[in-house]
Amino acid sequence: MKRTVLPIVAAVAAILGMISVARTRPRREPTVPPSAPPTSSFEQVVAGVGLVEANSENIDISCAVSGMVTQLYVKAGDRVGQGQKLFSLDDRDLRADHQVKRTALAGAQARLAKLEQEPRAEDIPPAEERVREAQANLADAEVQVRLIESVTDKRAVRDEDVQRRRLAYKAAQARLAEVEAQLGLLKAGAWAPDIAVAKSEVAQAEAQVKMAETNIDRLTMRAPIAGVILQNKVRLGQYAQCGPLSEPLMILGSVTPCMSVLMWMSTTPGVCGAELRRLRLLGETVL
Repeated sequence: MKRTVLPIVAAVAAILGMISVARTRPRREPTVPPSAPPTSSFEQVVAGVGLVEANSENIDISCAVSGMVTQLYVKAGDRVGQGQKLFSLDDRDLRADHQVKRTALAGAQARLAKLEQEPRAEDIPPAEERVREAQANLADAEVQVRLIESVTDKRAVRDEDVQRRRLAYKAAQARLAEVEAQLGLLKAGAWAPDIAVAKSEVAQAEAQVKMAETNIDRLTMRAPIAGVILQNKVRLGQYAQCGPLSEPLMILGSVTPCMSVLMWMSTTPGVCGAELRRLRLLGETVL
């Protein structure tokens, strides 16, 4: 009896379970697509979904230093030439430093020009007049010495007066030698070592200016090759981090004169079966 009842109970339970599942299954109403799917006018077609690869491989564009983005020159899909500007960072502090160094360079150049133009024509006549004045003073001192030494009666003059006039004559000689040396130094112009030092200061100032210009130029990112902006994550006001990033600021790739497409292809009957292929598309490619 038990052997007959158990199979029957099991069968009834299975039927009830299937009925319950069928009732609880969600019903989906058929939907009409908004537009008909594209159809091909050819009998045999090849279709596939894949990945377009630039022939230069994807180039992740980064920046040399971190900073806030102030200028953005391109967008995704733009074609750029080699060296074309992509985006720029804030450079106000560097431009102020550049102006300071340009001013220092102008000062160094002015000092060098002053040394190279010596002597000034206006400085020579006064120096020559000082020489003539010293010559006149020396002649007067010589006359005074001869006059006092010509007195035969030693009681008429004091020895102190004689010595004073002799010392004044020697002082006039020294003064004449001094102004003559000053005139010769003035006519000789600037000392060669002084000019060499001034030239060195100019060269150093020029190097400082070039360094400041290089630092400013580093804040403008340029395209390393001619290609297409495949991806752009740069926004105005964004703080761009330098170095390797998990998500690059920009992706650049060259798609001319050819590019590669890696796709999984499916075909209609009469064409070779589905397989993984790499196609080479020649000519210009439009993304």
